[in-house]
Amino acid sequence: MSKKFVFIIVILIILLIGFSILMLQMSKIKIQQPVENEATETFKGIVEEVYDKSVLVKVDQGETITSSGDKVIVGTAVLGDTKLSLGDYIEVTYDGQVMESWPLQINVISIKIISTDKVAKMYEKIIEHL
Repeated sequence: MSKKFVFIIVILIILLIGFSILMLQMSKIKIQQPVENEATETFKGIVEEVYDKSVLVKVDQGETITSSGDKVIVGTAVLGDTKLSLGDYIEVTYDGQVMESWPLQINVISIKIISTDKVAKMYEKIIEHL
């Protein structure tokens, strides 16, 4: 055999091994595709009680979720450092699942603050300083 032929065979073997390793590594990577048309629900309501990691919301009349109940515990982790206050009017988006306990519980996707109750915030600040 000529040196040229051996050289080509060695190169082909190296390429084959490299390709095999690449395919093995790519098979381990899990690509998470965004879920399109995922069913979500929203409702609006007023914050009635504030806890460390959640709030109790009185849901507006006429919202779909009120067929199960009118008070919902809403986790606030999605807000990061933003804090909700007593009297805030919010819109909550959740995954559509409702745990029918009292108060109702949901899996929160997002919270939008529509308006804040300035009087309630003033009372909270006074109480903090007492």
